[in-house]
Amino acid sequence: MRIRLADTGEGISDELVEKIEIFKKTGVHQEGLGVGIQNAIERLKSLYDDKSTVRIGRDEAYGGTNVEIILPIYYERKVKEENDEDPVDR
Repeated sequence: MRIRLADTGEGISDELVEKIEIFKKTGVHQEGLGVGIQNAIERLKSLYDDKSTVRIGRDEAYGGTNVEIILPIYYERKVKEENDEDPVDR
């Protein structure tokens, strides 16, 4: 699943983009980077390991900040066992 968000404001600073990238690579909290961004990245990593992606940057053509989050989608398949009336997750 891909989630994209964008605004048309000033856009995120290059300094904050760099701090986000450092945090994503190292997991070390960055001074001046919002707790919410760091917590969201940590939460996605704990839920999806390395199967999720977070990209945050500035749109050079239109201004503003772009955020893209890519998450894996897992489908639950129900299978009825031969002698069991209840479905079993597979």
